[in-house]
Amino acid sequence: MPTLYLSPQWFYGYDIILEAIFAIISLAIALFAFWIYQASGQKPAKFLGLSFLLISLAYVVQSVFNYLILSRQNSLVCQAIQLSSVADLDFIGWFAHVVLMLGGYIILVYMAWKPSRSRTIWLLLAITLIALVYSSNMLMTYYLVGAIYLAIISWHYIEHFLANKQTKSLLVALAFVFLFFGSFHFFLSVNHELFYILGQFLELLAYCLILTNLYLVLKK
Repeated sequence: MPTLYLSPQWFYGYDIILEAIFAIISLAIALFAFWIYQASGQKPAKFLGLSFLLISLAYVVQSVFNYLILSRQNSLVCQAIQLSSVADLDFIGWFAHVVLMLGGYIILVYMAWKPSRSRTIWLLLAITLIALVYSSNMLMTYYLVGAIYLAIISWHYIEHFLANKQTKSLLVALAFVFLFFGSFHFFLSVNHELFYILGQFLELLAYCLILTNLYLVLKK
């Protein structure tokens, strides 16, 4: 179920533009993080880059499939790749977005927990996908699981800020808190269209804060 269905009709098109902006910003964050990793060899920067690369791809998929819905090109794509129905195509796009987005969140959770083995990432991903596949409401499960992961990540960065009281740490902590509340608003957006729009703009603010933080790191 593409998220365009959750958007107020008057907001159609604007959310596709925002998704494209999210994709560009999160890709910039990933590239900044990979640059820091190449310069310093710090593994956290590598994982940060991987997580935001997945998040960027998730937004690319979301934006493309929502555009296909809005432009009514779904049926043409279905014919080209020989899918039986438009609903199948929409579901494939939505599920790809979900897997990429939750994959990015899982890497951030892994960074927060700092387990000794990287296989923890695959374990979390497997558990998450099983929960989605066997859920009676995959959409709500996605938003709920995403909110839980963002709560864990937010708490980690809040603790980090409280430990060092640096401006850069505050920016990151605020960013993930905004992402959490944006996700929580999305969880309510099925019944409250205003929450959907607030969630979109909270996400935009969050990614801008993370990008600002990385710029300050590079400027130092």
